[in-house]
Amino acid sequence: MVLKDGFVTCLKVKSNELPAGTYPFAIHQWTRKGVREDVLLQPVSREPKLVELFPRIIAEAVSCDEEVAVPPIADFDALESDHYALFARARAQHQERERELVAFQKASLETSHRARAANLGEMIANAGNEKIRLMRTVELQNAETDFRRRMDQLDLAASQADILSHQIARGAVVITAAAG
Repeated sequence: MVLKDGFVTCLKVKSNELPAGTYPFAIHQWTRKGVREDVLLQPVSREPKLVELFPRIIAEAVSCDEEVAVPPIADFDALESDHYALFARARAQHQERERELVAFQKASLETSHRARAANLGEMIANAGNEKIRLMRTVELQNAETDFRRRMDQLDLAASQADILSHQIARGAVVITAAAG
């Protein structure tokens, strides 16, 4: 079944790593914005062990009768509350990591720019030919412009660090005891 917030499904799997039962879950797609952008799928469940095992469980699961197994909407409301708390922590951590990454990259850029500017300044001072001096002066001006542009890009990336989230699926995992 497809909803505006993704689809609803029911999965059945045999496992002895969790007690037998029905476990509601949701999957959110997180798009992390900043210096580097990436996307990850974040499962949410009231059972932490299910979240840990989720990639393996969905790989081994088969479809089940969702009309019987999908929990009531109130169970998913509780998952949304859990998701928000998880999301808020992850967002704060992501923004802090992005600030640290930008600070490191800016320091590195400043160091390399200072060395390049000093080298070009020395070449300008030592140039005996006016055309060479002019060429190096333009090169220094271009280096300054490029440095400012790259610093502005880093500042913008830090200010836009965020995580965008939307639910892509929800449902239940029905765990039955594995033989053996």
